[in-house]
Amino acid sequence: MRSASTSSIAEDFRVLSNKIRLVSQNASVKTLLVTSPVPKEGKSTVVSNLAISLSGMGLRVVLVDADLRLPRLHNLFQLVQNGGLTNTLREEDINGSLQATGIEELKILTSGRIPPDPAELLSSPYLEELLCELKENADLVLIDCSPVLVASDASILASKVDGVLLVLRADFSHSKAAQDAVEALGQVKAKLVGIVLNSVPNHRKGYSYYRR
Repeated sequence: MRSASTSSIAEDFRVLSNKIRLVSQNASVKTLLVTSPVPKEGKSTVVSNLAISLSGMGLRVVLVDADLRLPRLHNLFQLVQNGGLTNTLREEDINGSLQATGIEELKILTSGRIPPDPAELLSSPYLEELLCELKENADLVLIDCSPVLVASDASILASKVDGVLLVLRADFSHSKAAQDAVEALGQVKAKLVGIVLNSVPNHRKGYSYYRR
Protein backbone atom coordinates (compact mmCIF):
# COMPACT_ATOMS: atom_id res chain seq x y z
CA MET A 1 0.00 0.00 0.00
CA ARG A 2 1.31 3.44 -0.91
CA SER A 3 0.04 6.98 -0.60
CA ALA A 4 0.97 9.28 -3.48
CA SER A 5 3.00 12.12 -2.03
CA THR A 6 1.68 14.63 -4.54
CA SER A 7 -2.00 13.80 -4.15
CA SER A 8 -4.47 16.02 -2.33
CA ILE A 9 -5.41 13.13 -0.08
CA ALA A 10 -1.77 12.64 0.90
CA GLU A 11 -1.63 16.33 1.83
CA ASP A 12 -4.76 15.90 3.97
CA PHE A 13 -3.03 13.07 5.80
CA ARG A 14 0.09 15.15 6.31
CA VAL A 15 -2.06 17.78 8.00
CA LEU A 16 -3.78 15.13 10.10
CA SER A 17 -0.43 13.55 10.96
CA ASN A 18 0.96 16.87 12.18
CA LYS A 19 -2.04 17.27 14.48
CA ILE A 20 -1.70 13.72 15.79
CA ARG A 21 2.02 14.28 16.35
CA LEU A 22 1.25 17.39 18.41
CA VAL A 23 -1.34 15.48 20.43
CA SER A 24 1.20 12.72 20.98
CA GLN A 25 3.83 15.17 22.20
CA ASN A 26 1.62 17.46 24.26
CA ALA A 27 -0.73 14.89 25.77
CA SER A 28 1.71 11.96 26.06
CA VAL A 29 -0.33 9.83 23.66
CA LYS A 30 1.85 6.95 22.44
CA THR A 31 -0.85 4.32 21.87
CA LEU A 32 -3.72 5.54 19.69
CA LEU A 33 -6.78 3.42 18.92
CA VAL A 34 -8.55 4.19 15.63
CA THR A 35 -12.14 3.03 15.38
CA SER A 36 -15.58 4.01 14.08
CA PRO A 37 -19.19 3.66 15.27
CA VAL A 38 -20.16 1.06 12.62
CA PRO A 39 -18.52 -0.75 9.67
CA LYS A 40 -17.75 0.82 6.28
CA GLU A 41 -16.71 4.22 7.64
CA GLY A 42 -13.12 3.90 6.43
CA LYS A 43 -11.24 3.39 9.70
CA SER A 44 -8.75 0.86 8.30
CA THR A 45 -7.94 3.09 5.34
CA VAL A 46 -7.53 6.10 7.62
CA VAL A 47 -5.26 4.33 10.12
CA SER A 48 -3.14 2.84 7.30
CA ASN A 49 -2.58 6.16 5.55
CA LEU A 50 -1.99 7.86 8.88
CA ALA A 51 0.71 5.30 9.69
CA ILE A 52 2.38 5.83 6.31
CA SER A 53 2.28 9.61 6.69
CA LEU A 54 3.65 9.60 10.25
CA SER A 55 6.46 7.23 9.33
CA GLY A 56 7.26 9.53 6.42
CA MET A 57 7.87 12.27 8.99
CA GLY A 58 10.58 10.11 10.56
CA LEU A 59 8.52 8.71 13.42
CA ARG A 60 8.93 5.05 14.33
CA VAL A 61 5.42 3.67 13.92
CA VAL A 62 3.98 0.27 14.78
CA LEU A 63 0.56 -0.47 13.29
CA VAL A 64 -1.46 -3.16 15.06
CA ASP A 65 -4.47 -4.93 13.53
CA ALA A 66 -6.67 -5.61 16.54
CA ASP A 67 -9.81 -5.97 14.44
CA LEU A 68 -10.18 -9.66 15.18
CA ARG A 69 -13.56 -9.89 13.47
CA LEU A 70 -12.83 -8.42 10.03
CA PRO A 71 -9.09 -7.69 9.78
CA ARG A 72 -7.91 -5.81 6.70
CA LEU A 73 -4.39 -4.54 7.27
CA HIS A 74 -2.64 -7.67 6.01
CA ASN A 75 -4.48 -7.29 2.71
CA LEU A 76 -3.86 -3.56 2.45
CA PHE A 77 -0.12 -4.05 2.95
CA GLN A 78 0.07 -7.47 1.25
CA LEU A 79 1.45 -9.24 4.31
CA VAL A 80 1.04 -12.70 5.81
CA GLN A 81 -1.88 -12.79 8.24
CA ASN A 82 -0.86 -15.87 10.24
CA GLY A 83 0.85 -15.38 13.57
CA GLY A 84 0.26 -11.77 14.48
CA LEU A 85 -1.69 -10.48 17.44
CA THR A 86 -3.66 -13.63 18.26
CA ASN A 87 -0.55 -15.78 18.56
CA THR A 88 1.31 -13.05 20.41
CA LEU A 89 -1.42 -12.77 23.04
CA ARG A 90 -1.65 -16.54 23.48
CA GLU A 91 2.08 -17.18 23.57
CA GLU A 92 2.99 -13.91 25.32
CA ASP A 93 5.90 -13.42 22.97
CA ILE A 94 6.22 -10.72 20.32
CA ASN A 95 9.57 -11.90 18.94
CA GLY A 96 9.29 -12.35 15.20
CA SER A 97 5.68 -11.13 15.05
CA LEU A 98 6.32 -7.63 13.72
CA GLN A 99 6.50 -7.49 9.93
CA ALA A 100 8.41 -5.03 7.79
CA THR A 101 6.31 -3.14 5.24
CA GLY A 102 8.90 -1.86 2.82
CA ILE A 103 8.18 1.60 4.26
CA GLU A 104 10.99 2.93 6.41
CA GLU A 105 10.10 3.27 10.11
CA LEU A 106 6.78 1.40 9.72
CA LYS A 107 6.18 -2.10 11.05
CA ILE A 108 2.93 -4.02 11.37
CA LEU A 109 1.55 -6.57 13.79
CA THR A 110 -1.15 -8.30 11.77
CA SER A 111 -4.26 -9.79 13.34
CA GLY A 112 -3.29 -13.43 13.04
CA ARG A 113 -6.03 -16.02 12.62
CA ILE A 114 -9.50 -14.85 13.62
CA PRO A 115 -10.24 -16.32 17.06
CA PRO A 116 -13.63 -17.65 18.19
CA ASP A 117 -13.54 -15.28 21.19
CA PRO A 118 -12.10 -11.88 20.15
CA ALA A 119 -13.33 -9.99 23.22
CA GLU A 120 -11.99 -12.62 25.61
CA LEU A 121 -8.62 -12.67 23.87
CA LEU A 122 -8.35 -8.87 23.95
CA SER A 123 -9.09 -8.98 27.68
CA SER A 124 -5.82 -10.84 28.21
CA PRO A 125 -3.71 -9.18 30.92
CA TYR A 126 -0.73 -9.62 28.58
CA LEU A 127 -2.22 -7.03 26.21
CA GLU A 128 -1.17 -4.16 28.47
CA GLU A 129 2.32 -5.63 28.74
CA LEU A 130 2.44 -5.96 24.96
CA LEU A 131 1.43 -2.33 24.48
CA CYS A 132 4.15 -1.23 26.90
CA GLU A 133 6.70 -3.31 25.00
CA LEU A 134 5.61 -1.81 21.68
CA LYS A 135 5.81 1.72 23.10
CA GLU A 136 9.41 1.13 24.10
CA ASN A 137 10.30 0.41 20.48
CA ALA A 138 8.17 3.01 18.70
CA ASP A 139 7.33 6.69 18.81
CA LEU A 140 3.66 5.93 18.17
CA VAL A 141 1.58 2.75 18.19
CA LEU A 142 -1.56 2.91 16.03
CA ILE A 143 -4.26 0.28 16.59
CA ASP A 144 -7.11 -0.64 14.26
CA CYS A 145 -10.05 -2.44 15.86
CA SER A 146 -13.67 -3.41 15.37
CA PRO A 147 -16.28 -0.63 15.31
CA VAL A 148 -17.49 0.53 18.71
CA LEU A 149 -21.14 -0.43 18.25
CA VAL A 150 -20.43 -3.87 16.73
CA ALA A 151 -18.89 -5.55 19.78
CA SER A 152 -17.20 -4.81 23.07
CA ASP A 153 -13.72 -5.11 21.52
CA ALA A 154 -13.24 -1.36 21.00
CA SER A 155 -14.33 -0.53 24.53
CA ILE A 156 -11.92 -3.12 25.95
CA LEU A 157 -9.03 -1.68 23.96
CA ALA A 158 -10.03 1.94 24.58
CA SER A 159 -9.60 1.42 28.29
CA LYS A 160 -6.00 0.31 27.76
CA VAL A 161 -4.64 2.94 25.35
CA ASP A 162 -3.58 6.56 25.72
CA GLY A 163 -6.09 7.96 23.25
CA VAL A 164 -8.84 7.19 20.73
CA LEU A 165 -9.46 8.64 17.26
CA LEU A 166 -13.02 8.19 15.97
CA VAL A 167 -13.58 7.94 12.22
CA LEU A 168 -16.85 9.04 10.62
CA ARG A 169 -17.78 8.97 6.95
CA ALA A 170 -19.51 11.93 5.35
CA ASP A 171 -23.00 11.21 3.98
CA PHE A 172 -22.92 7.81 5.68
CA SER A 173 -22.47 8.14 9.44
CA HIS A 174 -25.60 8.76 11.48
CA SER A 175 -25.47 11.31 14.27
CA LYS A 176 -27.18 8.88 16.69
CA ALA A 177 -24.56 6.20 16.02
CA ALA A 178 -21.76 8.72 16.46
CA GLN A 179 -23.27 9.91 19.74
CA ASP A 180 -23.72 6.35 20.97
CA ALA A 181 -20.10 5.57 20.11
CA VAL A 182 -18.84 8.61 22.01
CA GLU A 183 -20.96 7.65 25.01
CA ALA A 184 -19.71 4.05 24.91
CA LEU A 185 -16.12 5.27 24.89
CA GLY A 186 -16.91 7.64 27.72
CA GLN A 187 -18.24 4.79 29.83
CA VAL A 188 -14.78 3.20 29.87
CA LYS A 189 -13.17 6.61 30.45
CA ALA A 190 -11.43 6.56 27.10
CA LYS A 191 -9.57 9.70 26.06
CA LEU A 192 -11.14 10.79 22.76
CA VAL A 193 -8.46 12.95 21.16
CA GLY A 194 -10.32 13.75 17.97
CA ILE A 195 -12.79 12.86 15.23
CA VAL A 196 -11.88 12.36 11.58
CA LEU A 197 -14.57 12.97 8.98
CA ASN A 198 -13.53 11.32 5.75
CA SER A 199 -14.89 11.37 2.19
CA VAL A 200 -15.91 14.99 2.65
CA PRO A 201 -18.01 15.96 -0.41
CA ASN A 202 -16.41 19.24 -1.43
CA HIS A 203 -14.17 20.28 -4.33
CA ARG A 204 -12.01 17.24 -3.64
CA LYS A 205 -12.23 14.03 -1.67
CA GLY A 206 -10.77 14.97 1.66
CA TYR A 207 -10.53 14.55 5.38
CA SER A 208 -11.42 16.85 8.26
CA TYR A 209 -10.18 16.60 11.82
CA TYR A 210 -11.99 17.85 14.87
CA ARG A 211 -10.12 17.91 18.13
CA ARG A 212 -12.05 17.00 21.24
